[in-house]
Amino acid sequence: MDTRSHFILALCATLALAGGHAAAAGAPQRVPVRAGVLLQAAPAAGTPPSGLLAARTRWEGEDAACSARAPVGTLAVLGGYQWKVEPGGEFMRRSYGARLHLFDTRSGKALRTIVFHELAEGGRGAAGISAPIACAFTPDGQRLIALSGSKLALYGVENGYLLGAEKFHLGADQAELKFYKVGQRQFVRVSSARLQADFALDGP
Repeated sequence: MDTRSHFILALCATLALAGGHAAAAGAPQRVPVRAGVLLQAAPAAGTPPSGLLAARTRWEGEDAACSARAPVGTLAVLGGYQWKVEPGGEFMRRSYGARLHLFDTRSGKALRTIVFHELAEGGRGAAGISAPIACAFTPDGQRLIALSGSKLALYGVENGYLLGAEKFHLGADQAELKFYKVGQRQFVRVSSARLQADFALDGP
């Protein structure tokens, strides 16, 4: 079994149990996420040792960060926060990224993986910027929206194509996504302790 399937199956049962009934129209269903699912265990909670061992070792993993079910059917998404620690001269080099895993809750089959943030080197602050802190399907189930501390992105569910993205500084590690309509136009509201912003999901 590959690491992506292992990551998905670790939480698939939780999603299936929590999603016994479809979400209410216009509101993404919230699903509890069990954090800290590592693909490769690291000693001392991911803190690399010093000395010779550190020079020969690297750690990498992916932690569950957000999840949601489609309004109808058995499609779900699990947002993963990637991290990697490896030797880099005098100090250890840290890289962060994020992916969105689409899968079927009934079979546990992985359907598609979307790169939300490329795995890239950064300091400690990059962890909060890259992690997908919220994700949801649009009410029609045809599009997927994901939010991190630095970006809001919209993807097509069928092919995983990026349909639009907005970069901004959220300044929080928790947020909510809420869909609403004004006339025929679809909007999403991003709400956190420090920010509330509205974005149109359709053309002007």
